[in-house]
Amino acid sequence: MNEAPAMQLIEITSIAPYAKNSRTHSDAQIEDLAKSIDEFGLVGGIVVRNGVIAKGHGTLSAVNLLRSRGKQVYPAPGKSNHAVAYPDGMIPVLDASGWSDAQFKAYVIADNRIAESANWDWDLLSTEVFDLSTTEIDLTILGFDDKEIHLIQS
Repeated sequence: MNEAPAMQLIEITSIAPYAKNSRTHSDAQIEDLAKSIDEFGLVGGIVVRNGVIAKGHGTLSAVNLLRSRGKQVYPAPGKSNHAVAYPDGMIPVLDASGWSDAQFKAYVIADNRIAESANWDWDLLSTEVFDLSTTEIDLTILGFDDKEIHLIQS
């Protein structure tokens, strides 16, 4: 029986984006990801196969953005909850090098597409956002703009 691959820390410069990744990320989305990582820590890791990213292209961009701003990257639960920063230049990855070429390509597409097909329970979302609005949490870290937040809460 094979053991599940463990998360490991590797040099951020030793992984590369998949050149044929068809999913794109806007600058605004990378900024949102960076805010989330900065607040909550990096939850999980980037999935790689032979050093090439299968899942986490946006995460890598957000981590690089934070690093360009002189910020460290922390695991969950994040800096504000006293987590210890990852060593400079290191990032957690999950190695999926056992995948075939076809499995790698299929996973890259499936991971992005399956997440796209999810829906929201708007009543529960509205309740949760309202509850958060009564706390110290900055609602902009949720990934919604101010107009969307207002619509959710109404």
